[in-house]
Amino acid sequence: MMKTLRSKLLLFFMTITFFSLFVIAFVSYNSQKEAMETQLERSFQLYAQGLITSVHNIIDEVSRDVGYLSANPVLKNPDASTEEIKEQLEEFVTYFSIFEHVVLLDLDGTVVADIADGRFIGYNVKDREWFGRALNGEANFAEIYFSSLLEKPVSVIAVPVTDNEGNLVGILSPYYDLVHLWDYVYAFSELQKEIGNHAYAFLLNEQGDVIGHPEEEQILTRNYLRDFNLSESILPELAASDGLFYNGQNGEVGMVRQIPHTDIFTHNWYLGVAVPEAELMSPLKNLLTQYLMIFLFVLAAMWLAIIHFSNYLVSPVERLLKAQAEFSEGHKPDPVPVDSYQEINQLSSEFNVTMAKAVERENIHKKSTLILEATDNAVFAVNTDTLEVTTFNKKCETMFGKNKSDVIGATVKDLNESSESFRSIEEHSGLIKRLETETSLEDFEFTCPIDGEERYFYILFNQLPASENEDKKEILVIISDVTENRMMLKQLIQSEKVKAAGELAASFAHEIRNPLTTIRGFIQLMEARGIGEQGNSRNYYQIILQEIDRINGIVGDLMNLVRPNGNTQLMEADVNELLEDITLLYDGQVSSSKVAIEKELDENVPTFLTFGSKLKQVFINIIKNAFEAMPDGGSLMIRTSYNVNLETVDIIFTDTGIGMDADTLENLRKPFFTTKETGTGLGMPTCYMIIEELGGEIKVESEPGKGTVFTVRLPVKLQDAGLKGA
Repeated sequence: MMKTLRSKLLLFFMTITFFSLFVIAFVSYNSQKEAMETQLERSFQLYAQGLITSVHNIIDEVSRDVGYLSANPVLKNPDASTEEIKEQLEEFVTYFSIFEHVVLLDLDGTVVADIADGRFIGYNVKDREWFGRALNGEANFAEIYFSSLLEKPVSVIAVPVTDNEGNLVGILSPYYDLVHLWDYVYAFSELQKEIGNHAYAFLLNEQGDVIGHPEEEQILTRNYLRDFNLSESILPELAASDGLFYNGQNGEVGMVRQIPHTDIFTHNWYLGVAVPEAELMSPLKNLLTQYLMIFLFVLAAMWLAIIHFSNYLVSPVERLLKAQAEFSEGHKPDPVPVDSYQEINQLSSEFNVTMAKAVERENIHKKSTLILEATDNAVFAVNTDTLEVTTFNKKCETMFGKNKSDVIGATVKDLNESSESFRSIEEHSGLIKRLETETSLEDFEFTCPIDGEERYFYILFNQLPASENEDKKEILVIISDVTENRMMLKQLIQSEKVKAAGELAASFAHEIRNPLTTIRGFIQLMEARGIGEQGNSRNYYQIILQEIDRINGIVGDLMNLVRPNGNTQLMEADVNELLEDITLLYDGQVSSSKVAIEKELDENVPTFLTFGSKLKQVFINIIKNAFEAMPDGGSLMIRTSYNVNLETVDIIFTDTGIGMDADTLENLRKPFFTTKETGTGLGMPTCYMIIEELGGEIKVESEPGKGTVFTVRLPVKLQDAGLKGA
């Protein structure tokens, strides 16, 4: 930016203008700031001194009044009655309104007289510091503290009372109304508000606790030293200094002074006066604003003058730069006008000719780039000498998770280190070695895992021609993800295999059933005629018949798997009635198997068109599996419910059996998968096929040892079930 002629002119004149104005503003600002700080310092000194005098006068007044009360002859008389003492105390509080209360303590620290109807009589304060000092003959002020008895901040004065012989007979303990002390602090703050600023005064003890503040909720609840992480030594240091202090943590400027000690007041109290620093700096900010306005005005004037002068020299060059920028952004610029001075006119003519040729080459390049970026294949080019990547299309960015700007100019080895996907492809294809040796650059297919999934890829190589001015050789690498094609081919082959196997199985089942029927008939005939009844032959007949029936069952399951609906017709069915009929069949097994069947059938379940016999087959199969899953007994809960909004019926079978692991659940619908010694593995796949044919679904939830829940969901609308016209 600073290399242009216009920028150099602007920089030169703006620097001179800025420097001059800055020096003037700096000197004026500092002089004004110093004057304001001096004025504020003097004002705070006067404010602080006046407030300290007022506070000190209150302390002196309290000291004198308490001294007067301690000399009262009734109080000095050890034989005076409680009523006489109370009368003197009441007269004292009535006459000296600055006091709120007063009590008389005996030498054990117990209240023996007060003016509160005896409310404090018997209260003991011997553990208080001020009482101990008074017991030693020392009159003293107690530190301001929050009294749990009075439930407010108080300051107690302890004065020893002696008889006429000088013997200590008691301790006088009045406490004065702190409002008289705080009124000076409040009055100062209110006065500052009236004159338009936010200065305020406050009192601190030597521990930093607030004992006087315009915001009463801060009294004895806030500690300045703790809030601002200051040490106790800071208060004496601030009080000893004559200047202001700046508190950067709360943005205030202030001054601190110590309250002088008296004979009985020996505490280190500090009076502070503070004002927000922003309020102090407000006039200075206004001054800076004025200087800024002047600066901007002068700067604008200089700017206009310089621009007017430089336009003649710079505008023709800027037209050339603008045309060049438009071309760099992919736009076709208009020819640059040739209407300036000779040197620029000659440059503009040459530029127009060069630009026309560049536009023609750019159009050819854009077509190639669009084709490259639009392809679904990952395409990149590699310099065979340096292995640097020179081309990297959008599909490469997606596949390898790298931006083109980060890859172009880097080597394929760098890409191998930074991209996990590319590293996986390299490990399974040896791509880098092929590029390094320039051998085996024949197209090939390979598999490799990407994101935990096995993928199929096909790599093609093409030699790129070198340009006229360059001698480098480049190889174009095209990586095609052919996983979907391979998977579709596998699925097609598997589908054909399954179809052929199903048709063959149905044919076998049909052919097997005919001879089985004949064999069973002859066995039954032989049994009826008593042929070979010697020994256990009759038992042998029964075993043969049972095994023939079992083979027939397997054949039937196999045919149901191939043709689950057969010639079954649609019928109006009531699911609740079907379940009642089915459970009735199991009444005989309930006692022997120790399995209890419970039912909660929703009366709102409607009747609907379905394959009633096949639906019954599904329910029987699920109940049979539940009984087999509870060899030691248990319970089977059968529930039905109707969802009006979805128009679906849910039939839920919940058993307390042995449950199923994740592997069993995953393979539950696969034909011939079974965990039973005598099972065929065809029952549940048949159930799935029947329910899906009805447009429904089966959901299974199970854990080993915790039982199993089968949920059969069926639509009640014929068109939803996909059975219209069945």
